[in-house]
Amino acid sequence: AVEDDIILISNGKILVNGKTLDEPYLGADIITKGGRYIIDGVSFKVPKNSYVLIGDNREESSDSRDFGPVSKDLIIGKALLVYYPLTHFRVVLR
Repeated sequence: AVEDDIILISNGKILVNGKTLDEPYLGADIITKGGRYIIDGVSFKVPKNSYVLIGDNREESSDSRDFGPVSKDLIIGKALLVYYPLTHFRVVLR
């Protein structure tokens, strides 16, 4: 999520600006829980020049749910390629 987005974790799902996040890469039995920073059932507005990052291995990921938003100036990498799952293989053009 990007600055000014509203994140809500509710009923095991992530909502961004009121819409359930489409996550076809997660199994149907995967439940997303809040953490110490982004708490279940509590809306969170992403601060200016920040991002909320959430890992796809929900039960083991250390992500913004626990440590909060990440400042834009701390992100130094850029995605170039999606290679897994193979059915979603593509070059990222941004």
